[in-house]
Parts: sequence; structure tokens; C-alpha cells
Amino acid sequence: MQGSEAKVKRVYNFNAGPSAMPLTVLKQVQQEFLDFAGTGMSIVETSHRSEAYQRMQDETVALLRKLLNIPDDYLIAFMQGGGSMQFLMHGANFLKRKGGYINTGVWSRKAKEAASFFGDVYDVASSEKDVYICSARRGLCRTRRYGLCVYYLEQYDSRYRVA
Repeated sequence: MQGSEAKVKRVYNFNAGPSAMPLTVLKQVQQEFLDFAGTGMSIVETSHRSEAYQRMQDETVALLRKLLNIPDDYLIAFMQGGGSMQFLMHGANFLKRKGGYINTGVWSRKAKEAASFFGDVYDVASSEKDVYICSARRGLCRTRRYGLCVYYLEQYDSRYRVA
């Protein structure tokens, strides 16, 4: 292909992780990749301590708060890694001695396994024996959607819940 006007075949990415982005956004990113916010540097060359980066982060936080109605007393943290990294971070930061998990399938099982590096873990409820269809164990199952249970935890002390 020659020139910036060449026709680009686009595909829709429905995979986990990065998703399809509008071509206008990609073109802006491409343009700013060599000169981010007039700094003469790429964003990947810019220090996370720089004024330009801090402006971008502050704007991103403000937009997220507005779009998702996130209250000011909630911290928004930008973290590297995918879901598996978050499972490890969750265990490292919140599991002090023992933690209960609601086992609804492969992802909750992976979260529990990652947390086991930091403390004892156990199932509060599990639908594993029912091939993750639904489990009414301990009265936790309120409804079944798409083959999984949606649980309620009002009966447990909220000081110890992390969702």
C-alpha cells in the first residue's frame, strides 16, 4: 500500500483484551506517536513524571469518572497486565490470612489459585459439581443467567468483601 489514503481492510476483534478501535482514533494515535502533545517525543519515550503525561492521566481519570459515574472517594489505578495479573494483585493486596471465593467457573478458579500464594483460600459457594450451571448452596444463588449464578452476599459482613 502506498500513501495514507490507501484502503485498509479492517476486522472486528471480539477477543479478550484489546478491542477494535475507530480508525479516527488510530490515526490520531499514529500522528501523536512521534510527537505526543507537542513534546517532540513519543508517548512511549515520555516520563511518567512529566507534565504532559500527568495532564493526560488527569484528563483520563476525569473522563472515566464522568463516563462511569465514579465517585471522587474512589481511587482509579492504572495497572499493567491482564486479568491474571489482577488476580495476583488482588491476593497480594487484600488477602491477609484467609479468603473465601465464589467459584463460578474458570476465571474465579484462576483467581482463587493465584490468591493461594498469599494465604488460605476456600469456596464460599461453588457450582463446580453442577458443571457451573447453578448452586443454591447456603442460599446464595438468587438467579441464573447464561448458565451462571448471580449471587447475593448481604448476609456477609461488608467490611470483608472485595468485588
